[in-house]
Amino acid sequence: MKFLNRPGFYLILLLITAMLMLTLWLQWKLDSLPKRKVKQETAPAAVSHSP
Repeated sequence: MKFLNRPGFYLILLLITAMLMLTLWLQWKLDSLPKRKVKQETAPAAVSHSP
């Protein structure tokens, strides 16, 4: 358990935690704006059904 005394270990742990929080925040940000996704999905469907 000598690697726990190194400051680099905590730096890497902090970096991984920051990236995880960023990805979770981005997923929540994209899920909170579903109107744009619906418009993009329904537009090609309406065009394909018309003919």
